[in-house]
Amino acid sequence: MRDKAAQAALLTIAAAFAITSCGNGQVFAGMSAEMAEVPPAHPSTTPHPNLPTSAPESPPSVTKRADEPELGSLNTITNRDPVPMPLDPYMTSMEDLKTIDKARDIGAAACMRALGFDNWTDNVIRTWHPQAYQESDVFEYLDPKQVAISGYPRPPVIPAKEIEQAEPTRRSATTEERKAFDGLSERTATGNKIPSGGCTAESTRKIHGNDAKLPVNPRELALQARTSAMTDSRMQEAVSSWRLCISKQGLIYDSPVVPPHDPRWKTRVEAPASEEERRVAFIDATCQTGVNLVGTYKTLRTVYEERLVTDHKADLAASKLIFQRWLDTAREITNKGY
Repeated sequence: MRDKAAQAALLTIAAAFAITSCGNGQVFAGMSAEMAEVPPAHPSTTPHPNLPTSAPESPPSVTKRADEPELGSLNTITNRDPVPMPLDPYMTSMEDLKTIDKARDIGAAACMRALGFDNWTDNVIRTWHPQAYQESDVFEYLDPKQVAISGYPRPPVIPAKEIEQAEPTRRSATTEERKAFDGLSERTATGNKIPSGGCTAESTRKIHGNDAKLPVNPRELALQARTSAMTDSRMQEAVSSWRLCISKQGLIYDSPVVPPHDPRWKTRVEAPASEEERRVAFIDATCQTGVNLVGTYKTLRTVYEERLVTDHKADLAASKLIFQRWLDTAREITNKGY
């Protein structure tokens, strides 16, 4: 799929992973019985106009990178339980990141009031939102039987009450307030000196203290590992085999990242999945299982993370301590409300 909506989905899920069409095209055995249950395509379920309309004639050759690690046996994934990863002991949680973001807004509000903007509250300009803290991997296990019933899994629905609390009715910032918040002026109209970078930067400095940044960000390392896994020749072979498998059932997608975000159903939240979505999801999931796509990806990600942990172990340990200090300060700010 090459339309803009699909490309946006690739960016949000895979952080702009470059997924290349490569592989030997072999579809592993054990799939034929399940695929026999796939309902036939109907005229009403012809491909979306923006989808390619023909299967690849032959898979391109695989280019193996010189730095690709040796692998033992591949994982076999049969559920959506989290798979432990080498970077987990050093990872910053989304909940902790949200705590720090909330504290930054609270501290910025105190700074604004100190500059004379007495009506300012921490929700005039909000720099966080509950939906920003949902987390997912590039690939997770899809149960063929389950998706045949309910379609592709959807992200957890954020309770309306939580969104309401995060987005209360608020006024817009005035031009002068915005300049003070973002540090676009040196002084307020009443002559008060604005901190360098504005109140949001001042609040960040109070949280970070003497440590302006982490020696190494474990989330950036995790992204590196995912990118390495996705561009590894073994992963590209699995993707190519998956693509050949779905093409035999009349589906044409460039990558398994794309089908869940097909424009025909990607905006569905709580509504039941359509017959076509369930059909596509079943073919997709069965082919993923047949080529061990998720197991290959998780194995590769693990190996690449192990390499990064070895290379950055001292910095990761230091970063963990620094982040904990940031978090302790953020909690103190949040509890005091200043």
